[in-house]
Amino acid sequence: MPATRSKIQTTNAPSSAMETHAWLAWHGAGTACPPSPSRLAEKINAKEILSLSCLVPSSSVKACSQSSGENFQPSPEVIKTINASLALIDEFSVTKRKMQAPMYPPAKVQKVGDKLESLMVKAGATPFSGSGPLENIVKALQTKFQGTQSKAEKISVISIALRGFPQAKVLEIFGPLGATDWMIKTTAKLMLEQGGILPKKLPKLGQPLEQKVIDLVKNYYENESRTLPGKKDYVSVKTENGERLQIQKKMILCNLRELHVSFKENFSSIEISFSKFASLRPLHCVLAGSAGTHSICVCKYHQNVKLMIEAANFKALDANLSTYEDFLAELTCDPPTAQCYTNSCCEKCPGFELLKSRLIDLLNENFIGEVKFNKWSAVDRSTFDTHIKTTDEFVDCLTEQLKELLPHHFIAKQ
Repeated sequence: MPATRSKIQTTNAPSSAMETHAWLAWHGAGTACPPSPSRLAEKINAKEILSLSCLVPSSSVKACSQSSGENFQPSPEVIKTINASLALIDEFSVTKRKMQAPMYPPAKVQKVGDKLESLMVKAGATPFSGSGPLENIVKALQTKFQGTQSKAEKISVISIALRGFPQAKVLEIFGPLGATDWMIKTTAKLMLEQGGILPKKLPKLGQPLEQKVIDLVKNYYENESRTLPGKKDYVSVKTENGERLQIQKKMILCNLRELHVSFKENFSSIEISFSKFASLRPLHCVLAGSAGTHSICVCKYHQNVKLMIEAANFKALDANLSTYEDFLAELTCDPPTAQCYTNSCCEKCPGFELLKSRLIDLLNENFIGEVKFNKWSAVDRSTFDTHIKTTDEFVDCLTEQLKELLPHHFIAKQ
């Protein structure tokens, strides 16, 4: 026999492990031409079939071991017969030690099947059409692995493959699709810990917060919020008893990160992450900017100017006057200095008169005689009032608001 083994590889496994064993036994007996599978089965007695089952996958081994005893071991004669058959197709021989390895028998059967198919094709047989069941399963697993972004699903797919292939083979199958050696080893470890396929990677449990801390955080949200006045400003909340209550909305007067910092300053002994703090926000405590929150004053200097600019629709009249920053830029130098924001301390600033004249001309050119706008005013408490003013009165009012906003905006940015 040749000293080197053939490197011919095919993609299809034999359709039946039993037919493979029968083919080997037939050639071991010296028959020149293999007969049909039914006649091959007649040439092998039941004892040989049971002995050769050491080369089939683990599920078949388990079935045979149950029928012949848990401590079944192949006899030296059977191993000798197998090796004689393997020599006929230039395959390495097997040993008792190798066959005790759980992954060796199915891998050997796969290799023998590939070699037989190659030899049959060389002898003139038509190449096998289509894929065998094993290849179809592998392709389905590859498709599932490639089509999901969930790491949990990827681990589940790999766990199924690990039931039939060694880790190196699984890496060869799924490596081109993005699987890593670490992912495969982690899956194998989870399978060992959880005792089977489709393992779940359990999240690490942190130290839970005490109920009194949770209540403290929720009360802090309540205290740092302002109740919305609208009749429809409410949310429907389900209680522990399953009943639904309508609770009036409250608007948080700052963003969540600022509120988190404020909470830690007031309760320095309590350790709570921002994500946990944010998750404890009551449903009826809404953030500024949410639907219906326009009726609570956050900063009257900025808000009043914004409301007046929106009421006159300056964005449609002049694209260069869309935001309050555009108006401030018209009043200061380019680039502005600290003196520009202190009202008339900088002699180089364009000033308010040029802007007033430009706004009046802009409104008159578009036949706008009066403007209806909302404005925040504060005496004992903040109120949201509606005003209607002529063009000249509106521009004068907007100019006064810009004078108040200019230094406030500079200080707020520092």
